Amino acid sequence: MSYRNYPMREMLDLMRPYYKQWKEEAKRKNSADKKYGVGVSFGGYHVGKSHDSAEVALELNEDGSVSHYNTWEEMGQGADIGTLAHTYRCLRELNLRPEQIHLVQNDTGTCPNTGSASSIRSHHMAGWATKIAADKLLDAMRKPDGSFRSYSEMIREGIPTKYFGKYESPSDVGHIDKNTGHGFDSVGQNFILNLAEVEVDVKTGKAKVLRYRIVSDIGIVGN
Repeated sequence: MSYRNYPMREMLDLMRPYYKQWKEEAKRKNSADKKYGVGVSFGGYHVGKSHDSAEVALELNEDGSVSHYNTWEEMGQGADIGTLAHTYRCLRELNLRPEQIHLVQNDTGTCPNTGSASSIRSHHMAGWATKIAADKLLDAMRKPDGSFRSYSEMIREGIPTKYFGKYESPSDVGHIDKNTGHGFDSVGQNFILNLAEVEVDVKTGKAKVLRYRIVSDIGIVGN
């Protein structure tokens, strides 16, 4: 299996001092009744899915505010603040205040299909779709001198005020070798390195986790 990024060595270097310290401490605590050990493991999770796509829309309103339309379902994972943060950053040239960004979400009659909601996937896919829509809106609003047209100027010049952005996963995503399982099945991955100290009761075989530490590479933080 190949990955788009290889942070494993750096993550191991960050964890190594704790591993050595815990291992030495575990050795000193060993007794006839209880044994102590330290172990590491790698894990992670994929971002998105094969042949994934997401679409959003941005509309300039008469009062200069902007409405963001999407179906990034809110299930407690921050679809509202995620949408707000993406829009704020992608349209930062307009110097909008957060309260000037209106969220229109999950109304399938007015919002495009943003795809399934699964936190990291939505953050990535809807984020790029927002960037695409924002670039279109900014290009339409931008005057030759670099300043931006107002809503009334857009209408007077016959320039649309609403733009759609659709992001699709790269062309190499979803091409998995059926014999080896190698290939990309998602637009990206995040990685986690686990370190645990475990106590085992020799008589009963019962194990107990005493300490647990992680190093995680989640990519670029959006907000």
